Amino acid sequence: MSASDQQKLHLGDGSAISLALWGEERAVSQLVTRASTSEPAHVHFVNAYTLALAETDPRMRAALSDSNAICLPDGKPLSKLLETLSGHRQLQTRGPSVFKQVIAQTSGRTLRHFLLGSSPAVLDAIERRFKQDGSATNEIVGISSPPFLPISAWDIESIAAQIESANPDIIWLGLGTPKQDHLAPILAKRCDTLVACVGAAFDFYAEHKREAPTRMTQLGLEWLFRWAQEPRRLTRRYTTGNIRFIRLAIRNIR
Repeated sequence: MSASDQQKLHLGDGSAISLALWGEERAVSQLVTRASTSEPAHVHFVNAYTLALAETDPRMRAALSDSNAICLPDGKPLSKLLETLSGHRQLQTRGPSVFKQVIAQTSGRTLRHFLLGSSPAVLDAIERRFKQDGSATNEIVGISSPPFLPISAWDIESIAAQIESANPDIIWLGLGTPKQDHLAPILAKRCDTLVACVGAAFDFYAEHKREAPTRMTQLGLEWLFRWAQEPRRLTRRYTTGNIRFIRLAIRNIR
């Protein structure tokens, strides 16, 4: 990426994370191109909570600042901050939207997809919908629902071997933050493949969870819609994440 295509955000420890100023359409195009040409990288759809974790979690910070990382502004507050700092517009790049568009792409050669994360029921529902919605230039070549345990308890070599035997062009991780962000650099290097962290995109595509209405997303209220669905899980996340993000925003605007 050229300097004009990215904006650095400085963290409290003096390190920095570069965000790609692509917007959604270009992000889809870039991922399709990189998958088609076998360019390994790991893609992170970053929001306020992601950055809050990067302030305190060395593994998250290392993943987002890695030379093979592509960080895209998913959250509305983050995209607005980047617009203020860079002068670019229309930067919000939602992981669920990019996921749907990439697996429906119709250009170039057939893309081979591997899905890692969520439950067997969600993965089965994705495969069923994919057969209805997917284009002739896309193919799901493997799915895996890993154990609900810390990554340190996983047999990553076995998972990587399963992925390699399927020979995908892109690996999608629907494991949630920060687990998927910790794992993405490992798989990108181990499997020499493009890896994209898309969180709840699996649940949305499988229609196991409702997405926020488009208007709420446009107004930056998607967080409110999601909080209303899962208040117990998201209250602390949003509270601590938003406070740390406000501090980060003030630090970078000054």
